[in-house]
Amino acid sequence: MSIVSIVDYRIVGEDEILKEIYDKCQHIIDSNENPSLTRLLDFLGISYTGMPSSTIYSSECSEGELRISTEENSKGPSDFRYILSNHYEDLAVYFWTEIEDYGFYTNDEDCIARNVELGEVMTNDETLAYVNEALKVSDSLKDLHFDTFEDFREWYEAHEDEAIDEGIDLQIAEVSEDFED
Repeated sequence: MSIVSIVDYRIVGEDEILKEIYDKCQHIIDSNENPSLTRLLDFLGISYTGMPSSTIYSSECSEGELRISTEENSKGPSDFRYILSNHYEDLAVYFWTEIEDYGFYTNDEDCIARNVELGEVMTNDETLAYVNEALKVSDSLKDLHFDTFEDFREWYEAHEDEAIDEGIDLQIAEVSEDFED
């Protein structure tokens, strides 16, 4: 049985390098001809071995940050992050992944929550602001307010069903620096 992982990469670095990667990624996506991580590495002229099959669904570039969303036929993120960061020494490559039947994992301590409704990974500060705004309009939880993400996370893990009933539906990832099959 094949294991499929949904992986969101957050790549942080110099705008010029990120723009180069983004342009090639968008070209691959727009061409509709096998938009994969191996094809992106080929277009970037980067050598690699042993990459699993994958599909790139989207990419988004903003100042200092590039996000690439993929589906990979592997248990967890592939070696794409290592290959890319070894080629471009000044890049930091983070992942956030959902592994079918296993759970959610990240190597990015600053972005460990995904907003289910919006379908996007948010920084811990964005998550905290989102939660506190949602709590203000909640009938049963309006007296709650969290000053730190850690306090919110602890509460959320104990009250997830109650939070979801109030429209706060998040996936919280386990932080793992290295992820191996």
